[in-house]
Amino acid sequence: MKRKLGSSTRQWVKPGVAGYEAFAKLGQFLATATIDQLDALSIFGDPPRCVDKIRKYSAVGLKHLMVMFDWGGMPQRTIFHSMELFAKYVMPYFSDADEAVEIGAQAK
Repeated sequence: MKRKLGSSTRQWVKPGVAGYEAFAKLGQFLATATIDQLDALSIFGDPPRCVDKIRKYSAVGLKHLMVMFDWGGMPQRTIFHSMELFAKYVMPYFSDADEAVEIGAQAK
């Protein structure tokens, strides 16, 4: 994740691009963020950990979640394995109407 964020932030922090100052600030934060800071803002890990974090977001009103499995430089089979784990062990916990969280997946 740090590798992907590092490459993305280089594009966001280009000097002289008017109107994108907020992206530059976000890019600067992400380029220097610690794993603990990223953990507080994102969901990653094994399926039980992901279920727990999604439940916490759901409890405060989250209705939509966009997930990304390709974090730059990962082998395709690793990406597909992560997608399979998510579909099999995470998504079923959120199919109940009482805990409905729409899950959208984005993979590159």
